[in-house]
Amino acid sequence: MADYISVAELRTWLGIVGTSEDTLLDTAITATTAWINEYCGQDFSQVNQNTVATTRQFYAHRDPWRLFFAHDSIADTVNMVVKTDDNEDGVAETTWAASDWIVESEKTGHVNGPYYALRAVGNRWFPKSINGRPLVHVTARWGWPTTPRPVVEASYILASEFWKMRDAPFGVAGFGEFGVVRVRRNPIVLQLLEPYRRGVAIA
Repeated sequence: MADYISVAELRTWLGIVGTSEDTLLDTAITATTAWINEYCGQDFSQVNQNTVATTRQFYAHRDPWRLFFAHDSIADTVNMVVKTDDNEDGVAETTWAASDWIVESEKTGHVNGPYYALRAVGNRWFPKSINGRPLVHVTARWGWPTTPRPVVEASYILASEFWKMRDAPFGVAGFGEFGVVRVRRNPIVLQLLEPYRRGVAIA
């Protein structure tokens, strides 16, 4: 897990002069990244992406023509290879042609977003496992092409709130026009992150 903002960037964003708060800021950033990843059900960090294509194995479930990557995502299709283990011996001996598959994005609103699903086309389909082996082997560069800007902005806001929690008993940051303001429930943060939530995530 790599953080989406640095201590220096957060220090500048908060207008802090000097490095006396750096340890607390670093802790706040780490907590922020973990919270965002859990809330969204995926990791957006570029550092976690492979600079070269690597192989991951998947199970085909209900739809034999569509394979979802759950919490994985494909950054791009450069050097991407799809293979299947058709006789369930643990070896993916069948290499699919590039015309046998297409990749799909979950939400078209993402700019430069990753691919979350693989669709079989033509006469191809994904074999379902009988003996428990993952039969679809995908070699690709995994992750996001770039960390989405809304995720970065949410990181600044949420990290600043985590940092202020040291002065906020029971998570109460203060009293505003509309009553108690509780950290980590900032509506701007939730609105920024909502389009990027996938799978099972915290409410």
